[in-house]
Amino acid sequence: EAKSNVRNVVSHMESCFTATESYATCDADHPDVTGNGITVVDGATPAEGQVGISNLGETTYTLIGESKSGNDFTYAKNGGSVTKSCSGDGGCNGGSW
Repeated sequence: EAKSNVRNVVSHMESCFTATESYATCDADHPDVTGNGITVVDGATPAEGQVGISNLGETTYTLIGESKSGNDFTYAKNGGSVTKSCSGDGGCNGGSW
């Protein structure tokens, strides 16, 4: 579920970027980001079932989703480069997803 939530918020971040031409204002209070039924919070330490948004910039952002098993699924965009990683005890497949 956490991985799916992060993927869904990615779509909403891209929608926000289309409207604003920057990720800098695409925080947890922006309607393009919050209109998805997923609890989105500012910061890199979300609670279980939430997606945290951090590192907002013109062309950058990081999303972290916390799973029930304690895994953190991270999606980091830096310009045209995307990094997806996973940390935790189970289901991380060597640290990526």
